Amino acid sequence: MGDRECSVDDFSRTIDELLGEVETGIGSRLPQALSQSLQLGKRRVKEGAAQFKGSGDYARGWSARRDPDGRGSYTGHIYNKDLPGLPHLLEKGHAKVGGGRVAGRAHIAPAAEDAFEDFERRVRKAVDESL
Repeated sequence: MGDRECSVDDFSRTIDELLGEVETGIGSRLPQALSQSLQLGKRRVKEGAAQFKGSGDYARGWSARRDPDGRGSYTGHIYNKDLPGLPHLLEKGHAKVGGGRVAGRAHIAPAAEDAFEDFERRVRKAVDESL
């Protein structure tokens, strides 16, 4: 781009066109990036859930899904489909029947952090490649 004079309307239109090109370039990659990051998060939380001894149902019950939010975007969810109330109790701790407390064991928060960082990296890469 060379130096040239342009009106405010031309400048605004040019910026809108550039942003539209970037959005088009990354927009098609975001659903796939979200799915890949969700799968990473699911793997990480399953690895963390393996610390809990038992039948293995808790670790096997983790699932991930990508849902449209109705505005052209998606939201991602990682959840335990088999034992939906248990993750909160294990992550945050809970009261014991006879008194006292069971300490929580963080295994979801680290997995979520890994998934968020992975998604951010994928989005940054898509933006860099579309410029």
